[in-house]
Amino acid sequence: MVVDPILSKETQEFLISNGLLGVSPYNYTLSRPTVFTDPDGEFCPQCVAALIGGAVGGVIGGGLEFVKQANGGKLTDIGNFSLSRNFDGGRVAAAAARGVITGAVAGATGGLTLSQSVTINAVAGGAGGVVDRVITGDKVLSPTAVVTDVIAGGVGGAVANVVGNQVTGEVVEKAAGRAAAGSVGAKVAQKVVQKLPSIARSVSKAAVKKASEKLQQATDQAEKDN
Repeated sequence: MVVDPILSKETQEFLISNGLLGVSPYNYTLSRPTVFTDPDGEFCPQCVAALIGGAVGGVIGGGLEFVKQANGGKLTDIGNFSLSRNFDGGRVAAAAARGVITGAVAGATGGLTLSQSVTINAVAGGAGGVVDRVITGDKVLSPTAVVTDVIAGGVGGAVANVVGNQVTGEVVEKAAGRAAAGSVGAKVAQKVVQKLPSIARSVSKAAVKKASEKLQQATDQAEKDN
């Protein structure tokens, strides 16, 4: 962006603003000239959005893991919260690292279609999970874990896309909103996907039990009839 010092007007388009929500070709330094400068017209709003998203995602990811450990392994039932527990700092760091990756991608993907956001964030979710397991020492390429992370990342991307389109403000606000929504959405989706096998088993057991009861009732009725 080139600004005429006498006229105080932009004389050159913002070169890389196309496709980014909240940024017009003449939106100088995200409307924050007291914070940023752009002497050559190549200011990178996506980079700013990624940095903000990464920071938000890291705080949420690490924060949720910290609360989970302080609460005895659960995010609910706050009555068990205690700071005197033995904390696993590695898992907190791993969760924060995962959050940085997914948050940065969610923050930087404004202006994309829903399908594009889902696809890119799904890849980021998978990558974040790999980094998480590398730090914690868990099996890095566990098929179940990778699939879960990819699905959770895609769901987080969908949530980030929908929420980001509703957030008012410029790039900074939208990036923070997308990152927060994407991080929380991915976390919830991850927990749901992880519980699907046990839910399926419960449903299966209930169905078998009900079928057995009906069969027994039919047998009893047949004996009475005879």
